[in-house]
Amino acid sequence: MMGGKFLVPDDAEWLAQFGVEPVAVDGEQTTREVRIAVPGGQEVTISYDVILGSVRFAWTAAGSPVAELYREGACHLGIESRSGVTLVRAEFSLGSLHGTLVLQVYPDIRLTDQLLVS
Repeated sequence: MMGGKFLVPDDAEWLAQFGVEPVAVDGEQTTREVRIAVPGGQEVTISYDVILGSVRFAWTAAGSPVAELYREGACHLGIESRSGVTLVRAEFSLGSLHGTLVLQVYPDIRLTDQLLVS
């Protein structure tokens, strides 16, 4: 991570929006993970390292992987909820590269990845 601190939602915000709290990943002191069960046998997993500024979004359906995105250089991880849509947004900045990963969880799962050179 370049620059400042990696800002992440607190446990209470994860609990309020998704009904689950982050848990520590075995063997990783600074990595947290949130697993969210979604109707239709789907699950999304958000993992993040609060020191290294890395984020991983994973989506499975019926136990099989659908998509997995990983980025380093995160500066902000946030939860947004409005008009029936709830999503997790990760913002990144590494030198001249700036980007956003968006994982929409409700009402249906969608992944968006944007990476730009400035």
